[in-house]
Order: sequence, then structure tokens, then C-alpha cells
Amino acid sequence: MYGFWQKIAGIDLFRREIQFERLDEKLYQTYFAGSGLAVQLLYQSGTYGADPVRPENDLKLIPGLLTGTPIFTASRTSVRGRSPLTGIWEGTNFGGWS
Repeated sequence: MYGFWQKIAGIDLFRREIQFERLDEKLYQTYFAGSGLAVQLLYQSGTYGADPVRPENDLKLIPGLLTGTPIFTASRTSVRGRSPLTGIWEGTNFGGWS
């Protein structure tokens, strides 16, 4: 798929480390980007059962497939992680074009 870097940055705020990981193209073909990819990566990481306020808890910010394009309402980024309030996976999205 053209237009993807196929890499994600893992930022560990606790250890102050950044690691880059190359994702398999099949992930993008299956989940595209955004919410679907974020949830799949959370599931694969095995941290979906982590305490929400512990350093092991993952927070995923995944740009949508059309982020950066001038297509109205399509330039969205998804944020997914375990909520400290409810203890379940929560998410939101943001974006826009100005």
C-alpha cells in the first residue's frame, strides 16, 4: 500500500525511550488504520489486561487512512487505551482540516 510508512513509534514515558517498529502490510490491508488498527495492536501487545494507571498500559494514537488529505470529515486520528475510570478499552478520535 502506497502512502504508509509502515512504522510506528513506541514511546515509553516511564523509561524515556522511543522504539520504532515496522508493521506488516497485511495489518494495513486488514484493518486499514485508525480504530481498527489501534485495537488490533493493543490486543497483539498483550497489555490489554494491564492496570490503566500502570506504566504497562498502552495508549495508541493511530492516524486514519485519509489523515492529511483535504477530504471533508475524513482526516481523523484515533486514540485508544484502557480507561482508568471504567477499566475497559475506551477511545476517541480527533481531526479536521483548516
